[in-house]
Amino acid sequence: MADLHLRHAYRFEIVTSVSYSWSSLRGQVCSGEGETRNMSDSGILVVGDQCPPIGALIQISMRLPSPRGKPFGMKLYGEGRVVRSEKIETSPGNTPSTLFAASMHFYPETSEKSEQPLESCNEGLKSTVQ
Repeated sequence: MADLHLRHAYRFEIVTSVSYSWSSLRGQVCSGEGETRNMSDSGILVVGDQCPPIGALIQISMRLPSPRGKPFGMKLYGEGRVVRSEKIETSPGNTPSTLFAASMHFYPETSEKSEQPLESCNEGLKSTVQ
C-alpha cells in the first residue's frame, strides 16, 4: 500500500460515473467509461472499461453527487496525465476492468475550458506516450 505521508492532497471517497478520452499514438481518439474511487483537488482514481496508457493526456467529465439530496450536483471536467494504470480482477463472466490514476486540473461546466476540443489537450501526446 502507498505511504500516506507521500500524498500531497487529501483524497475524498467519491463514487460517481465518469467518461474519459485520450488520443492514441496514431492520433485516434479513444474513450472509456467508469467510476471514480476517490479524488482530490489534483488527482483522480478511476475504475473503467478502457485503460489509457501511462503518460497519456486525458480529459474526464463527471457529475458530482449533490450535497442537497438532488440526484446530481455540478458537472466537472478535468484535464491531466495518467500516472498509473493496471488491470484488475473481476468476477468470472464480467468484462475485464482497469484501474488508472491521473494527475488532474479540474474546472466546472461553466468554464470556457469545458468548451475546448480534445485535440487542444493532446498536442504533446506523441512525445509522452511510448
